[in-house]
Amino acid sequence: YDIIHCHGSRGNMLGAMLGRATGLPVVTTVHSDYRLDYLGRPLSRLTYGTINTLALRKLDYRIGVSDAMVDLLIERKFDPEKLFAIYNGLDFTPRTPAMRREEYLRSVGLEADADCVIAGIAARLDPVKDIATLIRGFAKAHQAAPKLRLLIAGDGQEMANLKQLAADLGVANEVCFAGWVHDTDSFYNALDINTLTSISETFPYALTEGARASLPTVSSRVGGVPYLIDHGVNGLLFEPGDAEGLAHHLITLAKDPVQREHLGERLRQKGVEEYSLESTIERQLNIYRTILRRQERARTI
Repeated sequence: YDIIHCHGSRGNMLGAMLGRATGLPVVTTVHSDYRLDYLGRPLSRLTYGTINTLALRKLDYRIGVSDAMVDLLIERKFDPEKLFAIYNGLDFTPRTPAMRREEYLRSVGLEADADCVIAGIAARLDPVKDIATLIRGFAKAHQAAPKLRLLIAGDGQEMANLKQLAADLGVANEVCFAGWVHDTDSFYNALDINTLTSISETFPYALTEGARASLPTVSSRVGGVPYLIDHGVNGLLFEPGDAEGLAHHLITLAKDPVQREHLGERLRQKGVEEYSLESTIERQLNIYRTILRRQERARTI
C-alpha cells in the first residue's frame, strides 16, 4: 500500500496506529462535525466521540466533504496545509423509478390525492437532523396549504418522539413515517419538494439526490449547503431551527407549481455541472497524487 485512507472513529483510531507502525501517510475523510456525531447519545459521545477527537489530531491529512467543513477544521487549529476539500459526487444519469408515484405513496401508507403536494426528507431520525423542526414547520404550513403532505424516510432513536409530536400538532394523518427506504429512486420521484432541516451538515447526499430528481429544495443554511443552493435561485434556505421560516417556504412552493419546476431544474443543472461523480473521482485521485508527491519530497530532504 502507498496510502492509508480511513473514515469514522474506529477507523481513525486504527489509522493512527497503522500510520505509526508502517510509516505510510494516513488520510481521513471528515464527513461531519465530530463534536456533534453522537448528539443525544452520551455514552457513545464519551467513548467513540473522544476516540475520534484524539485520533483526528494524530493523522497526517484530512479531507472535508465541503469547503465549510475545511473552514471548521481550520477554526479548530488543524494545519491548513494538510487539509483538502471534496464534495460528495453523484451519478446524474437519469433513472426510471421502479414504482409510479401513486403506487409508491400507497406502499408506504401515505394517503394523498393526485393534487396533493408532497414534501419529504430522507435522513436518520437523530437529534442533529432536527426532524422536529420539519414537523413543526409542516404543521404551520399545512394550515395555509391543506393539500400539503409530509413523507419522512429514515429510522432512528427519535422515531417515537417524532410520531408523538405529529399527533400533538394534529397532523398525524398528514405525516407518514416510511422507515428505512431502499428504493430511493421511487421515494424522490414521489416528492414535489425536498427538505433538509439539520442543525449541522457538511454536504449531504440527500440534496444531490434531490437535485438529480429536479426537486425544488428547502434546506437549513448549514455547512456546505449554501455552496449548492443559491437562495431564491435554485432553492430556498432558512436558519436552523426556524420553523416559521421553513413554513413560509413550504407554503410558497405548495402554492406555486411553476416556481417548484424552475427551482428544481436550476438545481439539477448546477448539480450536473459541479457535483457529478466524475468530478469527485478526479478530485479524489488528485488528492492522493498530492499526498504521494509530498511524501516523496519528505524522503529526499
